[in-house]
Amino acid sequence: MICVRLCSRQGAIYGLLLTALLALGLTACATTGVDVPPPLIITVVVTAGPNAGSAEATPLTETNATPVATSAYPPPTQNNVAAVYQPFEHGFMIYLGDRQTVWIFIRSIFSSAGTPTPTQDFGVWLAFPDTFKEGDPEIDPTLVAPTGLLQPKRGFGKVWREHLDVQTALGWALDYERPYTALTTDYSLGTFDANGNYTPHSLIHTVTTVKDELIHIDEAAHTWSKP
Repeated sequence: MICVRLCSRQGAIYGLLLTALLALGLTACATTGVDVPPPLIITVVVTAGPNAGSAEATPLTETNATPVATSAYPPPTQNNVAAVYQPFEHGFMIYLGDRQTVWIFIRSIFSSAGTPTPTQDFGVWLAFPDTFKEGDPEIDPTLVAPTGLLQPKRGFGKVWREHLDVQTALGWALDYERPYTALTTDYSLGTFDANGNYTPHSLIHTVTTVKDELIHIDEAAHTWSKP
């Protein structure tokens, strides 16, 4: 279990970005209300095979110990996805083509001897639909990046420009976008009722970066971390 404490880089920066997520004491702990754990350890990327999804939840029992019906815990879904990666001053973005979504990864900021220090290992995760259409402005020419930095373009740029809290938290882009193939795995988290019927509540994701680093995402907690 990884617990994440997110601190401000500047009072105005992280105060703008989902106050509930960036308040002191935020933790990326297990989703509450989950009665049955996933059948696989999420730090291991599973390989799809003929027996994938064969694991079942431990049968539930009534007070008289008579077994009742159970349902199989949903197996993880794994795919190779056309993706785009772009690094920023304080995080990075990943576009996933299969879900037409821009994922935002903001690094947590800690204060060390009065100096803001970003961690490389965890932070806030956000997701936005990619609403960029051909013919939309690719950049805002009135925004001039500092020397050596870049304004993000197209889908990344639209999210960055339309959400000032994201723009402030991420900073400017460090390099151009890089297309690659990402490996994504989605794990459903939920509960079984007394009759063994499964109800999903949230998802845990893993995704690889352009450098083939594995990133874990807790959708309910809006946090990301490296194993």
